Amino acid sequence: MFEKNTKQVNYMIARILGICTVAILAMVIGSALGVFEFGQTYTKITLIAGLFITISPGLLIRILPDHVMKYYMLTIMAVFIGIIGTSNHVGVYITYILVPIFSCLYFEPKVVIRMELISYVIMLLSIYVSTATKYEVVYEHMDRLSIFVAYALGYTIEYLIVSVVLYDIVKRAKRMMEERFSAEEENRKKSRFLSSMSHEIRTPMNAIIGMADVALRKDMTEDIRKCLTIIRSSSAGLLEIINDILDLSKIEAGKFNIIEDIYSTDGLLDEMKAVIDARNMEKKVPIYYHVQKMPAYLTGDAVRIRQVMLNYASNAIKYTEQGRIDIYVDCRKQDADTVLLGYRVKDTGQGVRQEDIGKLFTMYSQFNQEENHGKEGTGIGLAISKSFVDCMGGTVGVDSVYGEGSTFSFQIPQKIADPAVVTEKPQAKENIRTETEEIFGYRTRNTRILLVDDNRINREVVKDLLEPLAATIDEAKDGKEAVDSAWRVTYDLIFMDSHMPVMNGEEATIQIRSGQDGKNRTTPIIAITADAIAGVREKLLETGMNDYIVKPIDEKIIGDMIRKYLPDDKIIDIK
Repeated sequence: MFEKNTKQVNYMIARILGICTVAILAMVIGSALGVFEFGQTYTKITLIAGLFITISPGLLIRILPDHVMKYYMLTIMAVFIGIIGTSNHVGVYITYILVPIFSCLYFEPKVVIRMELISYVIMLLSIYVSTATKYEVVYEHMDRLSIFVAYALGYTIEYLIVSVVLYDIVKRAKRMMEERFSAEEENRKKSRFLSSMSHEIRTPMNAIIGMADVALRKDMTEDIRKCLTIIRSSSAGLLEIINDILDLSKIEAGKFNIIEDIYSTDGLLDEMKAVIDARNMEKKVPIYYHVQKMPAYLTGDAVRIRQVMLNYASNAIKYTEQGRIDIYVDCRKQDADTVLLGYRVKDTGQGVRQEDIGKLFTMYSQFNQEENHGKEGTGIGLAISKSFVDCMGGTVGVDSVYGEGSTFSFQIPQKIADPAVVTEKPQAKENIRTETEEIFGYRTRNTRILLVDDNRINREVVKDLLEPLAATIDEAKDGKEAVDSAWRVTYDLIFMDSHMPVMNGEEATIQIRSGQDGKNRTTPIIAITADAIAGVREKLLETGMNDYIVKPIDEKIIGDMIRKYLPDDKIIDIK
């Protein structure tokens, strides 16, 4: 931290001295051209010396080490100011004030002390030179030494006061910076730990959720189906907690980014309803949707918007034992290109006391813990939701009456990608969840897929999830095997894990894209990884991958991904 600060301050002082160089050159050239005349020879000598002093830092700053340049530049700055101050006392003041002040920028008390001593010596020399003029003009009855001692004593008292104050300021500032740096480092360590923990947990979660989905397709007794449904639901709840922890680590590390893209409002609402209904299967609280006309396509971060929507709805389901839940979605036009996307969730749950409302969107806030004992939650969901909405330029709101219910809302500005209007949804109509006979709604024709993952269970999960598609799936347990297969066989799609032994997914993708025979150079490669931290998606896409799926793998997401990248002649729609 302090090394970086030293480099920055060095360059700043070098630039300041560079400006002085320009000024001195202008005076020297002006004197040579006769624009103005310097009356004394030592003034010209001073200008030439000053020119050397101010030029040298710019020449040496890239050669000498930073810690050497630190003292060199401060010293020559003191010398330069001292030379200028030899003809008047203003330069003396500047010498013993400016140089220690510049030394404070390094946030090192020892540097301040050393530069105070150096500037003090230069100050005394400046005073001694100045006394010659004073002796001749003002103090004719005093000898030069007496004048020097009188001025030196006065300046020394002021100098000591300034020095003590500057030293104390720098000492306190350094301590505060060290404490801040230590706290930031602890946050970075915590964020790295949370990200690593999330990655490790997602791998077994992928097997649990994936195999539960596969098993639920089979014929079985109702008791076994009920057990599997509970496993699937509980796993999804655990995954939400993992996602919240990961989002929290991103926010605290300052690595959270909003990723804007064009999205379908119809698709956003359909996905929202499907997940809300799935979470409501156990409690079966009546949920009514009120959706107004909306543009068909908007530009924004649909993933984060959906996450906030689901967080609000999940809380309403969690705290509503009887009554109903109403969900309102609307778009109010702000101008020709922008709308204000509004979302409200109104429930008849237990509500929140007035004294607790102001704490709702803060981290780790859980109220009425005795009353809410047994209800799942980390206390960070609403705070994370607010962070998302704030990053998207929106606002959150809450209105609650204890014992009667609550209304949570948010508004987010979104750009209109397509001015067309979605068909208006039925108003105040209870949503009914339906099951389709087919998982994906399509099958594939003559499709060959390469699945690359070092974990055998993960490969089994993906193969079982994709079984209804009737595709041929080849396997590879590391990047090297993937490259060998891709150079021999032409695939329609490649699913590539990122972290693998022997050769990772990024290296494998680069080699596949550079294949000399042309096989799979343009084949869609989809990353499958447990890394959900900020920047991973961009990093993977830079290597030549086309898209990105985060573990645990959702069967709908992977189904939509395959349909997106397969050509139409490979798809057989199921009517």
